Amino acid sequence: MEIKTIAHKISAHWILLCFLFIGSVTQVKSQLVMGPPQGMKLTYEQEALGKASMECIYLYKRTNAKKQSESMRLILQANNNLSKCYSLAKYRIDSVANLNGRNRMKQADFQKILNSYSERSIGDNLCFNSREYRDLKKSTITSVVYEFGPTSLEYATTLPAVRRKTDYKDRRTICGYTCRKATGTLGGRNWTVWYSTDIPISSGPWKLGDLPGLILQAADSTGEHSFEAVSIRNSKETIFLDKFRTQKTTALKVLEMSREKYTSPSKYDVGFGVIVPQYSLLEK
Repeated sequence: MEIKTIAHKISAHWILLCFLFIGSVTQVKSQLVMGPPQGMKLTYEQEALGKASMECIYLYKRTNAKKQSESMRLILQANNNLSKCYSLAKYRIDSVANLNGRNRMKQADFQKILNSYSERSIGDNLCFNSREYRDLKKSTITSVVYEFGPTSLEYATTLPAVRRKTDYKDRRTICGYTCRKATGTLGGRNWTVWYSTDIPISSGPWKLGDLPGLILQAADSTGEHSFEAVSIRNSKETIFLDKFRTQKTTALKVLEMSREKYTSPSKYDVGFGVIVPQYSLLEK
């Protein structure tokens, strides 16, 4: 499969920055990010899962009842069997750390990378503190959530049996690809998605997927949450499993903790917090 390399509503310079990371980044004090909670390792080991055949950058936006919004970029690395979706900023951090010898780095040096390649450095104004690993052979999604303190939470679920409708005649073009419309329910929300059979990879942003083509756009029925592809390219990059110190748990427990943090954020460490009360939870 050959992916057309195309940018949508962004410049070639931005794509070069995101994917090649050539050039220096000026550290600005106002852009420094808060360090991790005490006891959390700044570096972590990685295990190679396989090679990506494509990479797609999505703009994730959430909007509240007052029509205020904030956004960030996610990256999906995928092939026909597996995928990984997480923050583009953290992808950049991992890439720079690997180029500089991750396993030989001192914590102070890794902290400099965290500061220089943070979400704010690419204009994002929120954090997406989970990593979603989709394994089509095992029919599972493994989620690693790191917003509740120094120990990340990990849980695995079977690929959701999404009730969806795909017999729409609607078409639209996204990033140069003709996309088909589908609707379904996931995470307590009703979603409308647009996918392209020209990219026959059954994946998408966050936990969305399981269609005969890559999902390039998605929005829930309330208008509170949306994802849109802004750049797609062929890739031979390694997809890594990031081996954090984790505590195995269940999807229900993490959802309960998210709801509690949403209503009582002071109960949890705020250093890596992502839930702001004026915005609704992505997964209800």
